[in-house]
Formats: sequence, structure tokens, C-alpha cells
Amino acid sequence: MIAYIYRPKRRRNGKLIFARLYRARVRFPDEHKTKDIPLHVTEKRSAEQKLQQILNEHSQESVGLIAPTKIREAANRPLADHFNFFTRELVTAGCVKRYVQGVENYIGTLMKDCQWEYFQDINAEAFQNWRQHQKKSPKTLNEYLVATRAFLKWAQRLGYIAQNPLEKTDLLRVQGRQKRARRAYTPVEIQRLLAVAGRRVPVYLVAALTGIRRGEIKQLRWADVDLDGTAPKITVSAAISKNHYEDALPLHPDLVAALKQIKPASSKPEQLIFKGKFPGYKQFYADLKAAGVDWEDHGDGRLDFHSFRVTYCTQLAPGTPSERVRMALMRHRDPKQTAKTYTDARMLPLKEAIAKLNFHRSPGPSKDDTQLDTQNSVAAGQNGSFAVTPPLTSKSENTSLDMGLKSLFVPASHTGAKEGKWSERQDLNLRQPAPKAGALPS
Repeated sequence: MIAYIYRPKRRRNGKLIFARLYRARVRFPDEHKTKDIPLHVTEKRSAEQKLQQILNEHSQESVGLIAPTKIREAANRPLADHFNFFTRELVTAGCVKRYVQGVENYIGTLMKDCQWEYFQDINAEAFQNWRQHQKKSPKTLNEYLVATRAFLKWAQRLGYIAQNPLEKTDLLRVQGRQKRARRAYTPVEIQRLLAVAGRRVPVYLVAALTGIRRGEIKQLRWADVDLDGTAPKITVSAAISKNHYEDALPLHPDLVAALKQIKPASSKPEQLIFKGKFPGYKQFYADLKAAGVDWEDHGDGRLDFHSFRVTYCTQLAPGTPSERVRMALMRHRDPKQTAKTYTDARMLPLKEAIAKLNFHRSPGPSKDDTQLDTQNSVAAGQNGSFAVTPPLTSKSENTSLDMGLKSLFVPASHTGAKEGKWSERQDLNLRQPAPKAGALPS
């Protein structure tokens, strides 16, 4: 270990000049780099005491008696300073403005209500006590917890805190406890809305026939759509997508026609498709009211603009060959989102699916049933391993063997000598054996 104090020196006009303040150079046994630490004192004895204090603190840190220096320094800074640093980092990382505002609201509310002023004030008991006295929905309360966890995880990663005090706090169950459940539009409601929407019809068609989110639709450009190719498509670029992935979606013919109708002849690729045409919330709900669509929640869920995405996912369910196809069209990475969150089970054709069940019915006998032919041949005494004279049937009496899902009819007796018809099965076309050699004419 290296540890000593010194005063920096330099030569000026050939004369050696020492600095007023002492500094310390230290290299601990578990480190490879020498640290140069300012001591901010002019007396040698005080400098030696400060150096000894540094050595004692490092020794106590190494055995866990005190927290590391960075944690102690962070603990003395107000929590608001750390939080401002965290939100600026979110902006630098490219998080959208709405998300950053939400995080500021969630954590700022907790800091105020729980009286968190420093990192050591944050604890799970205080959060749970605050949560128990709230009337907010479970989903909203979970967002408070998730935002605060992200902040504390960031602080832990930078070495400001030793552990996340909310890491083991459980999220609340949301399923079945939603206060603002969302439902899908019925086909009649969609048709009524399009009938009164006027110049806003293309906007609603994009939402209903692609499932693209409201914020993404507002940022679509003419460069993102291909209307003249053999396979018309619309591309949601990573720059505007919520999940930061680029996805291309096929377009419905009705939507292609609607977009061609509003596309200017002099449109530029970078021009927004719905610039000046996108409806605000007031206009959207005015259109719903004009269409006679009740968006209030009467126990079956509410309607809003995002309900177009639920409608799109729900209407895809009966027609798509697999859940993976529907998941790709919804641009989901988690199948639970497609199957649960964005599927309104009340709109699925459950009655029609039940009506198609016919496994319990017994079908009639089939002339081409291979199993029936095999049973007939066994009853007639035929065996593929040697040739026998097949009894030719003219009249038979049948016995029914009920097998649960189908009835097999097996001949019980055979009389007569008429020749049977030729069968396509070669093992059933058995010829009569040739006469013995002694019976042949000489």
C-alpha cells in the first residue's frame, strides 16, 4: 500500500516554490491505480490526520462496517437532485415526452406524500402504507411502483445506493379489478361512425383496419405507405413506434382506396399524411355522439380511440390461421397482450363455434370404408397368405356393431354362387384354384 502526504512544487525563475495546501497519494492493496486526493489543509499535522482518516474509512469499508464513500456522499445529497439527474437521463435516452412527464408525476407525488427527502427515507413500508389509503385503480398504483423501481434501479447501478428498497414489493393484481375497462366497437358502431365522420373517415379506417396507435398515426408520412404495388402496405418506422421496432403491415383494399383519394398529386415523401386532418379528443367524441355511439362504461367497458386497436385484434381472431399471425399483425412481442389485453372475448363468435361441433354424431355407413371391406373379407374367410375360394354373396344378413362414433355392418351368412364384382383392392380379387393334374383331360 502507498500512503503519504506532500505539497506540490514547481520551479519559478530558478527557484523551487511549494504550494500552500497539502495533498495525499494513496494506493490501496486491492487497487491498481494511485489516487491523488486534495486535503485542503496548510498544516502538516492536520494533513497527516486527514490521511489517517482516509485510511481508517477504507479499512472499515472493506470489512463492511460503513458504507462506501460514494453511497455516503449520495446519501447526503437531496433526493430531488438525484431525481432531476434521472429525468434528464431519460430524455437523453430518447424516451418520449409523455413517458417522462408520467415518471415525474408518479415519483414526484410519492416524494411529497411519503416525505422522501433522501435515499435513506425510501422504504417499502412507507410505500405500502401510502398505497393502502389510495382510491386509484390497481393498474395506476402499479405504474407508481414500476416508475419508482426504475429510478432506484438506476441509482443502484450508479452506486448511489447499496440495494433497491422496493425490489421485493409485489405488484397488485389487475385482472378483474379494472376501473376503466376497454371494450371493442361493434360492426354497427363502426359503420355509424364512418357515416358521419366526413373528412376524418381515412383516419378512423387506418385505426380500425391496421390497429396502429393514435400517436403513431399522427406521425405517418406518405413515404411510409405503398399504395401502388402488388401488395399495398404501411410501415410503422422504429422512430415513431412505441416498441421502437419497424414493422410493415398489409393494407385492406378499402383503406387503399381511401388513402388514394386524399393523397395530393404533389405530395412529398416527408409530408405527414394527416397534417391538419387528425381529430382531437373533443372532435372524436363529438363524432361518436353524432353517430349515436355511447362511449360510457355501463358495466361492459368504455370506448375511446384506443378501442380501435382492441376492435382490430378482436375481429382478427376468427379469421387468422394461428395466434402467431394475429400477434404479428398487432406488433406484439408478448402473446399475452394479444390473447388477453387486446381481445374482447364478448365479441368473439362463441355461439357459431359451438354450433360447428359434430363429433358426437354417428355418421351412416360408407361404401368406400376400408375398414368395412377388411371386416367383410375376414368374415368371408379370405386371408392374404394363401388362396381360397371366396364365397360369392347373393343375399346377406347384417349385424350392427356399435363402435361409439360409427356403425360397422358385418355379413353374418352367405349363400348362392353368383360372381362378385371386380374390386380395386387386389388382395380381394382372388381367383379360384386350378383343378388337380389328375382331373385334366389327357
